[in-house]
Amino acid sequence: MPRPARPLGAEYFERYGVNTAGTRKRDYARSWRHFTFSLPEILRVYRARARASGEPSGHRGPRTFLDIGAADGRFVALALKAGLEARGIENAPYILARIEDPGLRARITVADAADAIRDVAAGSCDIILECAAQYLPPRRLNRYLKNVARACAPGGMVCLLVDPKNY
Repeated sequence: MPRPARPLGAEYFERYGVNTAGTRKRDYARSWRHFTFSLPEILRVYRARARASGEPSGHRGPRTFLDIGAADGRFVALALKAGLEARGIENAPYILARIEDPGLRARITVADAADAIRDVAAGSCDIILECAAQYLPPRRLNRYLKNVARACAPGGMVCLLVDPKNY
């Protein structure tokens, strides 16, 4: 009998949440800087690419930021501090419960990434951090990544995070 479908992020919770014995597993959020992106580096690369492509010296830089797999909103908060219009998508309520700031929480949509990305306007995101693809079943991956690329603005960047342990 096939296993029932689980929402994206359930693997995360099994690995890092509370186990069946009720004890806490390793908390990925405590060591996320070692495994994920660096917003200052992403902004540096974005600007360097704009200069290399011949953009005028007054290039506006990125304005919009989308974090797919936003978890507790850390990168959305960093992007806001950097002056970007930032928002996120996360499907795991137990992770979102860590967000204490209601303003930050309101910027993160609770949804399945593969479904929510279809509603993101084409070309509307200068920078997309993508952390959900690794949890999608292969049959959904191609369409999902096409929708991510469609949401990326011309000259924008998609930063894809892949945990090699999941492959």
